[in-house]
Amino acid sequence: MIITYNQILKISQPRLGSPTSIALIPGGRDRLVAGFTGGAIVLFDTANGNILRSDKREDQQSTINSVAWSPNGAQIATGSTDGNVQIWNAETLQLVRTIGADNMSIPAVAWSPDSTRIVSGSADGHTVIWDAATGEKIRTLGEETEEFGSEEPEEGIIAVAWRPDGQDIESSAANGMTYAWGVDQPPGEELLSYEGHGGAPDTMSIAYNTDGSRIVKGEFNGGLFSQNPETGLDTIHMIGHTDPVNSVCWSRDNKLIVSGSSDNTVRVWDAATGENLGVLQGHSDVVTSVAISPDNNYIFSASYDGSIRVWENARITTSKTVNKMLTNRVISSALDQGLVRQPGYFGPTDPGGQEYQRASKRWVEQGGLEGGKNKKTKTNKKNKTNKKTKTNKTSKKTKPIKKSKTNKKNKKSKTSKKIKKTQRNKN
Repeated sequence: MIITYNQILKISQPRLGSPTSIALIPGGRDRLVAGFTGGAIVLFDTANGNILRSDKREDQQSTINSVAWSPNGAQIATGSTDGNVQIWNAETLQLVRTIGADNMSIPAVAWSPDSTRIVSGSADGHTVIWDAATGEKIRTLGEETEEFGSEEPEEGIIAVAWRPDGQDIESSAANGMTYAWGVDQPPGEELLSYEGHGGAPDTMSIAYNTDGSRIVKGEFNGGLFSQNPETGLDTIHMIGHTDPVNSVCWSRDNKLIVSGSSDNTVRVWDAATGENLGVLQGHSDVVTSVAISPDNNYIFSASYDGSIRVWENARITTSKTVNKMLTNRVISSALDQGLVRQPGYFGPTDPGGQEYQRASKRWVEQGGLEGGKNKKTKTNKKNKTNKKTKTNKTSKKTKPIKKSKTNKKNKKSKTSKKIKKTQRNKN
């Protein structure tokens, strides 16, 4: 089964640079936050691409590498090239606090399922858990202690993901290794580590599905696969990308996987079989980040071509077109007949009346008049009214005249009878 998505919106803000990372508001699709190469963090309205909030400090010279929306929707975390993790109010986009995480770049950040902690991965190989409320470091995963030797990777961290049950964190390093860590087992016990496929290529992106039973990974060589996070086995391969897979995500129902690659494409996959269900083409440069709406009908992608694009399932596009045609036809008919609609409502396909207003405007432009009367119809009615009025006037004038003549004849007749009668009496 092939799924087709059509591009319905292109958002571009050249003054901000290129979008590096995007995230949808949890449980919705009307708001999207993006980090840019110019250091800005921006909140967009995905219906029209308008900027709702933005923060770009004059002294901000760093690039936002990663953005993550807290599961409770209240805050947004970012990791940047200046080594800081920053927390923002998701409603106002005001900076809540800055955590001086490291002197090295922070390529990846992720929230705990309860929205109380943040994990960051840095270019010097540290994977650190932070208290989101205080900004204090809770622990560094795999760090050396008196009891344990260091288990930290010697290469930089590229991606991190927090398992939905809150117990494990997965991180990938530039040495081609992926690590699974026990969150509540100080000093961060390494549960599992394994190489990527095809000669240990770097794992560029990782994401758990919603119940934590599977994890998907995108690799530097274009490889893409999902597996059991407990064992690293039961692998399902997805073949199609030819360059690094920079971003991956699952659909809420765990049926689809979406990936974005340096080959400039976005691909949609059947999570159960690995079948490629669709290719979204339009970007002219590296795709840096992807997201999918909770209902699977919309896909969002960011690219170094400077744009964020919104893609709509073709089934929805077709349905909208049909509904628009039918709504326009019904509204035009209603207006021609002078029917009155309930203010602000025109049936289940147009509860806000917006489509009514557009159809009404088209109707007027095509010769109709507001208020439910058409020019042609008005002229006809006017002609009919004039004829009717003329007929009535004629009938009113005729009846009294006839009646009047009849009365005079009767009076004349009665008078003559009385005269004759009087003459007879005299005789």
